[in-house]
Amino acid sequence: MDFYFGEHWRMDWGFGNPNKTAALIATLMIAVWQPAWRDARSDSRRPWFWVSLTLFLALGVCLIHTYSRGGLLAAVVGLGTALCFLPRPWHRSIVIPITVSVTLLAAYAFLGPSEAGQRYVQGVGTSSTEDRSITNRLEIWKRAPAMMVDAPGGWGIGQSGFAYTQYYQPTETRYTYRTLVNSHLTWLVELGGWGRFVYLTGWLFLLALTWPPGLSSPLPFAAWLALGVAGFFSSVLEAWLLFAVPGLLLLVAISSLRKSGNGSARCRIASLVAIPTALLMGLGFWIMGMNFGRGSLLLHHSEGITSLQKKASPATTFLLLQPDLRVVGNHFGIAIREHLQSESNSSERWMVGLEPGGALPASDAVILSGTLEPASLPEASASTSRWIFLNPAITDLGNLSERIGHADTQSFILGGRLRDRSTIRLKQAIQSSNHHLTEIGGARTYLPSWIEAVTTTHPRTTP
Repeated sequence: MDFYFGEHWRMDWGFGNPNKTAALIATLMIAVWQPAWRDARSDSRRPWFWVSLTLFLALGVCLIHTYSRGGLLAAVVGLGTALCFLPRPWHRSIVIPITVSVTLLAAYAFLGPSEAGQRYVQGVGTSSTEDRSITNRLEIWKRAPAMMVDAPGGWGIGQSGFAYTQYYQPTETRYTYRTLVNSHLTWLVELGGWGRFVYLTGWLFLLALTWPPGLSSPLPFAAWLALGVAGFFSSVLEAWLLFAVPGLLLLVAISSLRKSGNGSARCRIASLVAIPTALLMGLGFWIMGMNFGRGSLLLHHSEGITSLQKKASPATTFLLLQPDLRVVGNHFGIAIREHLQSESNSSERWMVGLEPGGALPASDAVILSGTLEPASLPEASASTSRWIFLNPAITDLGNLSERIGHADTQSFILGGRLRDRSTIRLKQAIQSSNHHLTEIGGARTYLPSWIEAVTTTHPRTTP
């Protein structure tokens, strides 16, 4: 799959994402200076300097052609940090070639045929048009602390984007996300409390361990810092190859520490810095999550069940189990939240279980949709008085009744425009079994008003 900025192809080295390519290039632009670093105090007549400079220029052109703002910022932060630790005095035969090279790269980006400068300034300044790439990121990121608070055990690996899409995205938008467009926040939201602590501690430990003073080169620290910055602006760190270059430079740092005999002391200091800082950051996330980015609904996620309610003591509880997006829609969570915002529905609690572990929680009605296997249906709690099926792909109601026979009533909600043979047979079976049947006129597989049909089928209990 190719990516474009306007008519310009965005360079991709096989990652399927130019931002990942840019993150790799940013670390490589730092690493190529390692051979020349030992000669930093000498002049440019050393051959390694020109080798490093040539590679730096070539990689800079490649970075420009990724059109990645996060990758560019990662390179600038990493290289700028390394420059701050460059031994002084700086010989002019080094300063001049580097300055000329950076100037040429900037001119190529902003004045050359790539037109990359237009990409870099998008969304910057009051005169620029709104850039959804930026505004959407900010909207997502400000919800991340609340997502951590609402799911102390984590949302589960690979579920952060889905959770935000359904339960935290503003109801006036209908975007679908795979991640939180930020590697760090994505994993902090998906992991539980201990996982979050280990993740933060790991990053802080690496940065403290490679802190330049006392090492032969600042490049390991610069590379890890650049990688961290790249991961902040996009979900790129899932590509493990990106850790290769910083990992090799980490070995350089460890070798330097071993030669100086300061390895043990540096590890102790890094631990003393990382652990309390991670705890403070965790506390900061908790405070932000309790005070910012929370909606008017009470939301909690635990053991595969997400609960949404407006009042602390709801009267009626619905459990939507393993929802089929073809039936309830790609944004069913937004539909549930909009439904609960109405004062007339504020006495309800809605729970959603994607893959709940163990026994199902107490509920008044269990809702299932799409393809069903009676033998695999979970056993509901004794409080469940109704099973509601939305466009179920099943015709054998005998096995179904045998599995959930303890429920007082089975109700079926079908699309009124479905005319295939299996649906006709299902309707006949429902009618012969005296089960409750509701047909939504004009609907096929997707049921746009399924929530209203469910609440009509199972009236609310008066609190």
